[in-house]
Amino acid sequence: MKKALITLGILASTGGAAAAMTMAQMDANGDQFVSLEEIQSVHPAVTGEVFAIADEDSDGLLSDEELASAQQMGLIPADQG
Repeated sequence: MKKALITLGILASTGGAAAAMTMAQMDANGDQFVSLEEIQSVHPAVTGEVFAIADEDSDGLLSDEELASAQQMGLIPADQG
């Protein structure tokens, strides 16, 4: 239920999904992962709680697969800020 409310809140604030931002567009340091800070530089409304849900392996970074999954689920907006 909490996850659904978070998802709805993000979708409502972004107006839905547009063309998905790629890992390369968000990965400022080029390490092939996206940190919370990198996500928030593009999408400041993404909270640590939402990031933690998207971070399936709890390593503090999102892989390309985790980012794509989070965008598909609506946890992280797919469009540019």
